[in-house]
Amino acid sequence: MIYNWIFRFLSEGKKLSFLKKHGLYVGEKSFRDKTCEMYLLGKSYVEVVYKNQVLSRIKLFSSITALTQSAANDFTETFNGQ
Repeated sequence: MIYNWIFRFLSEGKKLSFLKKHGLYVGEKSFRDKTCEMYLLGKSYVEVVYKNQVLSRIKLFSSITALTQSAANDFTETFNGQ
């Protein structure tokens, strides 16, 4: 979809605005000092991660499998103290 292509070239601040306007909010999860918001943008998933309430990263995933693997890696890193 055209939204995914446009999204890749935006700055982080504009990506947040774009998501709020064109994305579908799926939900959020929080653990310790991290909060992760999930959005659906066309056929892709977007993960917005905040650490200590400051934007840490915005990542676009083409499939639910890739998103799940990333979430599992983050979970492991949190418990290993990284």
